[in-house]
Amino acid sequence: MKKLIKISAKGIAKFMNSTGSQQLKILHDYKYPNPEGNAMASYYAIALNVIKAYHRNDNDEDLIRKEISNLKVEKDSESNKSRIIKLRSNISLLESYKVHFKEKRYRILTMLSSRVEIEGVSLSITSDMHAFEKSSEKFIKYICNKKTSELELKIISQVILESMELSKVNIPSNNIELIDIHRGTIYKLARNRTRLRNDLVAACKIINILWDQIEE
Repeated sequence: MKKLIKISAKGIAKFMNSTGSQQLKILHDYKYPNPEGNAMASYYAIALNVIKAYHRNDNDEDLIRKEISNLKVEKDSESNKSRIIKLRSNISLLESYKVHFKEKRYRILTMLSSRVEIEGVSLSITSDMHAFEKSSEKFIKYICNKKTSELELKIISQVILESMELSKVNIPSNNIELIDIHRGTIYKLARNRTRLRNDLVAACKIINILWDQIEE
């Protein structure tokens, strides 16, 4: 029996918004992940952990200000170019969060994750923030990359909708949010789109065909 192919919601969104050679690179990174960990998943972990700590500490602005300052010191003393770019990206994300979302107040809950299988491809989604905002339970996914397109946002939302329905997570769709930190916008989930769903199924079929042809 063929092993189930596992890809994240952001991964399938990026795949569907890319060209042939880019698509193969995306699949290669999932089939043969970095042994030190999934770089795509951890790239903005520094900033996201600070955001959670900020809300856990009753929106402590000194905390987020000090973390930004510490990251800038680390960046200025770093010699590795890739690490400098990563630190700069995390600093930029935190500065954007301060501008657009510092007033939001959350009571943070345990992380939520769900998964949906389509044409032999298992698509996963994990909350960046699962929390109560006032009396509303929220499932939040942060959009950290400035280059994320509207199509990618729609694909991610489609995966969330389908996986949530299967896992029977009792959170209303209007309480599931994609928060674009840099643009300062909150993308609410739309109802299932038949055409987008068909495109998602087709993409998973293509992945299934290509998967065994991808060599290390």
